[in-house]
Amino acid sequence: MTACTRSRTPSFCKILAFADAQGKISTDVTLARPPANAEKANMDLAVAFSDNAGAVRQAASQVGTLSTVKQALALINSDKELQSSGAKIDTALAELRKLGYAKGA
Repeated sequence: MTACTRSRTPSFCKILAFADAQGKISTDVTLARPPANAEKANMDLAVAFSDNAGAVRQAASQVGTLSTVKQALALINSDKELQSSGAKIDTALAELRKLGYAKGA
């Protein structure tokens, strides 16, 4: 877990908490014992969540240097690592849904 100190803003701490949650999801998915036909998609999902946690932490360090929420959102929305890890999460979840092991849109 990432420590948040008094010198950090509440928003920065929330971003780090989100990154920690993404990392925990990765760990939990890694520890799951999926059926044989879902092993690859499950591992892809775990790796994608881990990558996303790292990308969120990296973005958080950059967001802290910006002056406005608009600038922060622009940075987050244009971050290639966040886009890539998000797409990988979507792909792995789509595969698990196709196999009948995940629900949702």
